[in-house]
Amino acid sequence: MPFRNIHTFNEFNEFHTAANGRVRSAHDDVHVFQFRDIGRQVVKEMPLFRNCYYQIGLMTQSAFKISYFEKEHELHDAQCVVLFKPGQLINFQCDPDWDGYAMLIKEEVLQFHNGNSKLLRDFPFLSPTQDSLFFVNKPQYAELSEIFEKLLVEYGNLSRSTSALSLIQLYARILLHKINDLYTAQQVKPKLENLSANTRGMEITLDFLYNLDRDIEHMKTVVEFARKLHVTPKHLAEVVKATSG
Repeated sequence: MPFRNIHTFNEFNEFHTAANGRVRSAHDDVHVFQFRDIGRQVVKEMPLFRNCYYQIGLMTQSAFKISYFEKEHELHDAQCVVLFKPGQLINFQCDPDWDGYAMLIKEEVLQFHNGNSKLLRDFPFLSPTQDSLFFVNKPQYAELSEIFEKLLVEYGNLSRSTSALSLIQLYARILLHKINDLYTAQQVKPKLENLSANTRGMEITLDFLYNLDRDIEHMKTVVEFARKLHVTPKHLAEVVKATSG
């Protein structure tokens, strides 16, 4: 498919409309809902797309297939965490007889204002280069469900409580930490080696990924990205290759 035909979703309700789901977000920066509320008329297959926000799903009782980059995962009646990340090219197929939860959230709600270098060091599973689906057992699913239930309550309070958004930020951060613990426990090896190392090379790589997510529509060459990061194109290519493989 030509690049120009790949749709980029900037807003939540754009995605919901394209997917023919019944849910709609009442807030521009965060949406929390249950899969059962999407309805059975949702499209069975979503063609290649990318989001400009994070989508975190906790899924059970579904036949689901997701493809991103050159990876593909498929599940049947299993429990899993599914992640859509800014910058990924994704398509999926689903059977809408599913259950679970989803949160769509923009990066600024999580208060990551200074680029995502720290974000990816704290939560390496959020890197677009990492796996976007991994399985959880019943106790893990129950623990994550409790956090989503709290998120649902506060999402419902957004219009009448001044503290609801702050609580959503808190629970979202807790959710990321819990998912990161599962990710680490399952020994999913990051493609970005030594992610916690505070080196200039790693900072360049993480800043490159951050800018790639957001500028790929209008910046097409290594020279443009290198200029923005104040390095030479040759150095950028060498550093990214060395740190990411």
